[in-house]
Amino acid sequence: MALRGYRARWIVDGIGGPPHPGVVLIEDEWIVDVVGPGAAPSDSEITDLGEAAILPGLIDAHVHLIWAGAEPNPEEIRARESVPMATVRAVRHAADTLQCGTTTVRDVGCPHGVAFAVREAVEQGIIPGPRIVASGAPIVMTGGHCHPMGVEVDGPYEARKAARQQLKEGADLLKMLATGGVYGLRHDEPWSPQLELDELQAVVAEAHKAHRVAAIHAEGEQGIATAIEAGADTIEHCNQLTRELADVTRQVAHEQKMRGVLEDRVPRLESSVHGKMSRAEVLSWCWALIPLIVGAALLISLVATRVPAR
Repeated sequence: MALRGYRARWIVDGIGGPPHPGVVLIEDEWIVDVVGPGAAPSDSEITDLGEAAILPGLIDAHVHLIWAGAEPNPEEIRARESVPMATVRAVRHAADTLQCGTTTVRDVGCPHGVAFAVREAVEQGIIPGPRIVASGAPIVMTGGHCHPMGVEVDGPYEARKAARQQLKEGADLLKMLATGGVYGLRHDEPWSPQLELDELQAVVAEAHKAHRVAAIHAEGEQGIATAIEAGADTIEHCNQLTRELADVTRQVAHEQKMRGVLEDRVPRLESSVHGKMSRAEVLSWCWALIPLIVGAALLISLVATRVPAR
């Protein structure tokens, strides 16, 4: 079978090289090589994409596959849906995500094991979708933000037990909520502190014992400070992040790196466009200038983090 190829104005290799013109060669569903614009084999079938960029798939570090994200209140929709219907929605979202050029996602809140099932179905080739790194149900205080889709806890003992249960069910990371948010009860405001420091620390400890990442939702300033003190590996949203808190985060990350502990917990994507990788996983093209692509990737990534981006 002849090779197929895609020629583009910019090839971004994802490993530090400058963008350059070239052709990505594909055999069956696998990328086999990246060559110069005139170096493709004569018998290969080349599609010229023109003024386009071909790059490795994007990574979205914060998704909820179970949510109808285009709706004003996706949690309200999820709460009235059955688990089978929610699973169908998550399967559809996984396929749409891949079609949009995002080939790895981190699902940071999904009840009933739905994200775990979708993750395994993608890995087994049953359905199309991106790589999925899933936290399972978020750990929240009783009546706290997203409590209908979370595991409600009171006190560090319950928090620790909930963390262990999520790990038992297959969590790749653990997610907890230090503040309120926008889809909560009447008393649930985005800036209001929720899980206490000792509760967060209990979950973080269990995550790190299992060599997993601990992600903490924190929108308000007090919650962000508590998340930093608790030892969060990633802090989600950070709406009220201040320069002072950012400096603290940077210092903590530096101290962790000097102690050599960050590398043990940072998941790696061992990938290269020159390696044996599925076209569905790696090849996506964006009809925009590279700065716009990079800007979009930054917008969907975490606002603040103590570890290098996944």
